[in-house]
Amino acid sequence: MSFNEKFLVEISSLPDLKNPKLVCGLPGSGFVGKLAVDYIVDKLQGKQFADIYSSSFPPQVTIQQDGTVDLIKNSLYYCKTELHDLVILTGDAQPVLPQSEYLLAEEIINNWHCKKV
Repeated sequence: MSFNEKFLVEISSLPDLKNPKLVCGLPGSGFVGKLAVDYIVDKLQGKQFADIYSSSFPPQVTIQQDGTVDLIKNSLYYCKTELHDLVILTGDAQPVLPQSEYLLAEEIINNWHCKKV
């Protein structure tokens, strides 16, 4: 079986991070992971620095309050803390197939676009 997933990573800025740790929270059973990381981003005043689009996400869009349409995506945020800086992955959906989840994880790990201080 071959996979033709394509990933597009749009980076708006490259954060300087001290001893970064990655935290992921995506929609799933009860949206618990997504709600948890959204809360962390809000409380720690996280700043978005990248969006990830993939053909492995469900073929859906989200409709914004102003009526515009956005493609399903995952986003990366960073939060500065005293011990570790956090990179937080959250998004609208997970990849459809389990194999695609591994490919997305590899994409994030292999193309981590953060400058480590």
